[in-house]
Amino acid sequence: MIKLENIFECKPNEQVYQVVRRHSAVLIAKLICAGVLLVIPFFFLFFLTQWKTAGLIIFAVIEAIGLVLAIRAFIAWDGTVLILTTHRVCQVHQQGLWKRRVVDTPFVFIDGVRSERAGLGDALFGTGTLHIQTTGSGVPVIANWMATPEKLQSTIHDLREKRAWQVDMNTSDEAGPGSAGQEHDVELEVTRERVARMLVDMDKETLKTVEQLLHNTKKGEYAP
Repeated sequence: MIKLENIFECKPNEQVYQVVRRHSAVLIAKLICAGVLLVIPFFFLFFLTQWKTAGLIIFAVIEAIGLVLAIRAFIAWDGTVLILTTHRVCQVHQQGLWKRRVVDTPFVFIDGVRSERAGLGDALFGTGTLHIQTTGSGVPVIANWMATPEKLQSTIHDLREKRAWQVDMNTSDEAGPGSAGQEHDVELEVTRERVARMLVDMDKETLKTVEQLLHNTKKGEYAP
């Protein structure tokens, strides 16, 4: 099973709300294909044994391929998750045995969320596709084979609204009984989200002005 701590780390005052995997039908279909490949050689075992060593090698190779496909299917299904937290949406896409793609989208950069059901598979299993549009040049999140996608859409909307209210009111982002370093990290995170929300609503000319100002400040050329 996938261990979230190996690929995901919560920020100060952030909590994981829900971890969602694709419908189990995705895994079952691939396991059936792998199972067929594992079973078929036994029907030809008598003929393969007639070929002696060559036949046994062919048998072993086919069985090994079927086993690898089954393991690969489970790892890909188990490792492909949509993580909803109190601050963001994180999509982890396990591509095969060794490759993994992670898209991390804070709520402030989400422009819209929609769900759709299309095709025979969605009709049979009650699944659908979740589309998360992002602002600017951000990578959109597309999660297919999701059970009850409308419920996920509503959940993300509620989490976004709650997070926006928290940042505005700065209530739940209090560090509480912790170190000064923890308080500074929380305050910095809130400030970054506020600035990011402001930047999203700015026009092109204003963004250029802000960019130049930040550039000059970094170089030490700006004096307040």
